[in-house]
Amino acid sequence: MPSALVTGGSSGIGLAIARMLHDEGYALTLAARKPERLEAAAAELGATAVPADVRHEEDCARLVAGHVAAHGGL
Repeated sequence: MPSALVTGGSSGIGLAIARMLHDEGYALTLAARKPERLEAAAAELGATAVPADVRHEEDCARLVAGHVAAHGGL
């Protein structure tokens, strides 16, 4: 199964992209700064949720590691 990592996946364009990818059969990891909204979006889509602020290198590394652990790669 293909997988995708979507930043800003808890609302707006990011969530719309995540929904489209979900409908196309992708396994998803969603990232966003606000954990509450992120968890709700991830629950809706059956996605992995990783709270992260992509302005910070350590959050980006943790985000990619979380996606790889959940889905085997990018």
